[in-house]
Amino acid sequence: MFIDHNIKIADKLTKSFLKNRKYFEKIWPNIKLIIEYGMISEQIFYEKAKKFALFSNTDGKYYLFSELFNLIKTKQSNNLFICIKSR
Repeated sequence: MFIDHNIKIADKLTKSFLKNRKYFEKIWPNIKLIIEYGMISEQIFYEKAKKFALFSNTDGKYYLFSELFNLIKTKQSNNLFICIKSR
């Protein structure tokens, strides 16, 4: 039951992100910690949340991981190192 509830939450957040990204970026600082905790706690939630989880740069601009990866890749073709721990 708990996992089903988290999946529903992730689905609603995905819809919110797709519907209005600017608003989602505005509320992200308030929900970031909870989302990131869910992502490291449950693999199913991680799979859903990676569609809307945001990362910010030093200028305060928000990116999805895939967007940030592509941005960095073009600027640092020989220096990119990413460490991801899988369960």
